[in-house]
Amino acid sequence: MVDTILVTGAIGTVGSEVVRQLSKVTKGIVRAAIYSPNKIDTLKQIVNQSIEFVNLDYLG
Repeated sequence: MVDTILVTGAIGTVGSEVVRQLSKVTKGIVRAAIYSPNKIDTLKQIVNQSIEFVNLDYLG
């Protein structure tokens, strides 16, 4: 069984670091929840390709 980890606030300072560290050490799936699809490129620059991105509207 493969674990799946969802990180909310993945674009922020703390969240992006959590995603970066998890992408290095976990064998599971890391899902990065973002609220603004146009900021995905920012996060892609600091993590490896094993991250899944999820558009999550916190207010809607």
